[in-house]
Amino acid sequence: MIATVCLLGAAVCGSPVCGQAAPPARSGSTPVASEVGFRVRLPEPADAERSRPLPVSVVDQAGAQTAPDVDFSSFFTTLGWTFTRGLFSTDNLLPLVIGGGTALAVHPFDDKISDELRGRANKLGNSGNIVGSPVTVGVAVGAMLLAVPFTENRRFRALAFSLAQVYIVDYGLKYALKATVPRTRPNGENDNAFPSGHTSTTFAFATVAGHYYGKKVSIPAYTIAALVGVSRIENGKHFLSDVVFGATLATSPVGPPSVAPNGRWSGNA
Repeated sequence: MIATVCLLGAAVCGSPVCGQAAPPARSGSTPVASEVGFRVRLPEPADAERSRPLPVSVVDQAGAQTAPDVDFSSFFTTLGWTFTRGLFSTDNLLPLVIGGGTALAVHPFDDKISDELRGRANKLGNSGNIVGSPVTVGVAVGAMLLAVPFTENRRFRALAFSLAQVYIVDYGLKYALKATVPRTRPNGENDNAFPSGHTSTTFAFATVAGHYYGKKVSIPAYTIAALVGVSRIENGKHFLSDVVFGATLATSPVGPPSVAPNGRWSGNA
């Protein structure tokens, strides 16, 4: 993916897009909330000496954001919080209701839109199948993780951590839904139409990348994600409602890439 190559180059080569190294977190600050995965309250550290930096930016007692480095040893602990307390947080219910309601609202138009779009742009359909593939995105995330030891850029390191978390949670959620909510694809291939996994994956990537790098990354990333969604309808893999719910799952707190409500990354690195 083009965005992945650019981010890798910026991180390893020290491009200005990443800025300068961020100052370490103040020793007196107490982490209270993680920005990886869902809105999850973390346990208070026993003392300042033993506490480890959280994976992404945190909020101290005064409410100001800091920019600690990534602690990859907390990867599976954070993932566990996300799949348990974070996933079932009451803060995640409203976006789920809104996304589900929107999918239901467009459901009556599924057949008509599918008939209108199918076979109209084969190149788009084929491209979307490749770009949004779990293999393609998995390779991109893996490449970022491999680049982490070669860069001290905290923003990139946090991005790689978050995307890896997002990829795992996204994969788990969408295939759990496919197994519990069978729906035949427009082309009759199988019963895995709901939700659109390709759409969910690419929107998740766009949401997390935009959180750390702003509009200069999020606008083209969301554009690509939207085209992937259209491509899934064009080649008969999904209906519009499948695509809408897949995008909602990826861009709201109920989905994997939720970033805490304190705004996008504030660190300088």
